[in-house]
Amino acid sequence: MIERVKEVLSKLREIPEVLAYILLRNGEIIDCHLPEGVDAKKLVSLVATSMMVCEEFKEKLRTGGMQQALTSYENGTMALLNIGNGTILMTVTRGKLNLGKLLLEIEDPAYRIRNLLKSKGGKEVG
Repeated sequence: MIERVKEVLSKLREIPEVLAYILLRNGEIIDCHLPEGVDAKKLVSLVATSMMVCEEFKEKLRTGGMQQALTSYENGTMALLNIGNGTILMTVTRGKLNLGKLLLEIEDPAYRIRNLLKSKGGKEVG
């Protein structure tokens, strides 16, 4: 099953603007693609911190669980997607890829990963 998930994620590498991605489940790295010199463990702690901030918003503002968090930077974009069951996909792009296009690019892989993680034997369901 993990090999199928990695296969789905590898499609993100085909998007020229994708600089990095990391898929976490319960705080453990399932797969990642990072620029050389980026410490995956430090990045995981930043993702965890971001998720804690999202949880605080949920608690304080009673907005329900976090589905996605998007941040636009001067030279890129970051998206956190809650895939479910403790699984988070973080994607970072370079350049001016707009947030809507980023979501379109990552929603299908996120959906497929969700189904693979729900399935038995690594076959997609749904």
